Amino acid sequence: MRQDPVKLLDVVALLVDKPEDRLIAGHVGTVVEVFSPDAMEVEFLGPAGHTFALTELKRSEILLLKHEPDPRPAQGNGQRSNSVNLDIAPTSATVNP
Repeated sequence: MRQDPVKLLDVVALLVDKPEDRLIAGHVGTVVEVFSPDAMEVEFLGPAGHTFALTELKRSEILLLKHEPDPRPAQGNGQRSNSVNLDIAPTSATVNP
C-alpha cells in the first residue's frame, strides 16, 4: 500500500495506543505541523472542540484519511472494486390516502 505524504491540516487516524498522551488507536486528529515526511505534530480535539492532546507522531503511527474518490482512473485488471455505483433513476410514486 502506498503512503501519500502528509500535509498541514490533513485529517488522520491514530493506528497505535499512546497512553502517555491519553490516546488510543482510532482517535482522529488534525496535522498542525509537519517536521519531516516521517514526523508531524497532531492535535486531537474532544467533542466540545477543546484540545485534549497535542503530540508528535511518526508517519507509521497514523492513517491519512480521505474524503474524496481516488482521482486515478479505474484499472481494468479484473480485480473487484470496493466502490458502489449509486446511479439511481428518479421514480414516480403514488400514495393512496
